[in-house]
Amino acid sequence: MFTESQTITLDGNGNGIVKLAQVPPYRKRSYMRFTVSIDTGEVSALTGGEARAYAGEPIPNNFLTGTRTPWLDTATFAKETSTILHPLYLTVAFTNCDPGARATVTAMYTEGAA
Repeated sequence: MFTESQTITLDGNGNGIVKLAQVPPYRKRSYMRFTVSIDTGEVSALTGGEARAYAGEPIPNNFLTGTRTPWLDTATFAKETSTILHPLYLTVAFTNCDPGARATVTAMYTEGAA
């Protein structure tokens, strides 16, 4: 089992995109769990929002799973396994969250031959 994590700062509208590493050639990744968290630095600043995971670019046909969350806590995405092949990568798009907040994505996966 592997874990990858990345943190970004959301823009002035509370939006942002996290792209995790591309699946290597001749390999596949089976994602078991995705977690997202938002750190606003202030309890009173929470506005809600949404995080959605995609296989590749964040477009409707690539949608895997999503979550709405109270951003002070970590939320876990749906537990079904999602397998992504080369040359794709996992993308998580944050929308309508707190402007300037720090968003963190952590993904747990196994990797094997495609």
